[in-house]
Amino acid sequence: MKSPSELGLAIEAAVAANPKFKKYREPVQYLCFFRTSTGRAFAFERVTISQITLWLPEDERVRAAAEANGAPITKSVPFPNERNTYGRISSLRIEPQLESASLYRVAVTSVGEALAVLESLS
Repeated sequence: MKSPSELGLAIEAAVAANPKFKKYREPVQYLCFFRTSTGRAFAFERVTISQITLWLPEDERVRAAAEANGAPITKSVPFPNERNTYGRISSLRIEPQLESASLYRVAVTSVGEALAVLESLS
């Protein structure tokens, strides 16, 4: 397993320190899993060097926050084109709220950008 990047660790620490979010399980392979204070699950990758991918519930507030911060955002669905392959990072499959949901995949390049997008969930 790859080690977390500096950016990944910095985002993980900032999210863990924010009272609006709670880490609810240990990281699995490349992902950290958190919940909002209202119980909404989200995850983010932590090993890439230049950007970190946030996997967030499909919510227009997330889309608006990502666009306002200039963060690339795409919609991700499991099993695209009705193929037998999952089509996204398989570690999402261990979280029931994320496994089969339509998610926004947001690429962030800084702690501030990550927090600005994540705050839209609360």
